[in-house]
This record gives sequence, structure tokens and C-alpha cells, in this order.
Amino acid sequence: MQLFCETYQVGDGVEIIEYNNLDKDTCLCLTDKNISACGIPIDLRVVKFHAFNVGTFISCIGGQNYIKISKIVESKYGNIDYNVNIDTLVMPTDICSDNNGHIYVSGQGSNNIHRLTQDGKVVDIPLDSRHGITQPVALCFTKNYDKLYIVNEWGKSVLVFDVI
Repeated sequence: MQLFCETYQVGDGVEIIEYNNLDKDTCLCLTDKNISACGIPIDLRVVKFHAFNVGTFISCIGGQNYIKISKIVESKYGNIDYNVNIDTLVMPTDICSDNNGHIYVSGQGSNNIHRLTQDGKVVDIPLDSRHGITQPVALCFTKNYDKLYIVNEWGKSVLVFDVI
């Protein structure tokens, strides 16, 4: 059995440890001074996941037209996972968040960028093919959130948008 482990810092005392057991499932462990929960299974088809607060993360599943929101809760029923289907989002490939708590998801098959609330409701579609978005595969904000970078055309170009 091979075990691969990576640790990521995502904020004030929040650490994500990703374990990839090549013989079993991939699991996630979120820890901080208030929460310690390990062994949360992650679908092996996850393309990207993004932790946007302690105990909550959102993921894109390869080849699927939905995003998955997972919340770690202390309950006899376990954690809360739910899929969010958005008619105008096809093949989501990346996720990031802004300083206002909105979630951004790139739609590779729909050639657009969605802005969502943290529970997966669509706020709007701020960018689409009219803005040059074609098969976006990645997106991120600058450190001070004044620019949004989008890796476009399957990685052939990078678009930079001013955030106003």
C-alpha cells in the first residue's frame, strides 16, 4: 500500500491534509483549534476542491455537470454532502472565492464563469463567450482581489479581468 500526503494552509489556523491511498479512496482531514475531523472520503473523480471556510468545501467532479458541497458536521448522521446542478454550467473545472464570500466556478463546456453563494445558488454569470471565455480550465484572484485570471482555451491563453 502506498500513501501520499500533502498539507495545505488555507487560512488562520486552518490546515487541509489530503491523503491519497493508492489502494483505496482519497480522504481529507481538516484541522484547526476547534475542529478535528479526519477520514472524510473524497470521490476519486474530484478535479478540484476549494475550502471556503472551516469545515466546508466545494468540489468539481471530473466529467460531471454538477458541483458538490460538503460540510463537516458533528452529527449522528455524519457529514452533509449535496450536489448542485446548474443548467447553465457544463463541465465545471475550477473553483475559487473572492473577498466577499462568493464562489466562482469555471464552466469548460459552457464557456462561462458562474458567481455563486456559499450554498451553491447562482448570483450571476459575470463572464461568458462574449468576453472571450472559451473552454476555461482554471481561475484565481490576485492576492488583493483586484484582478481575476482565467486560464482559457485548455491552457493556450490567460485572460486577465479587472475587478470593479
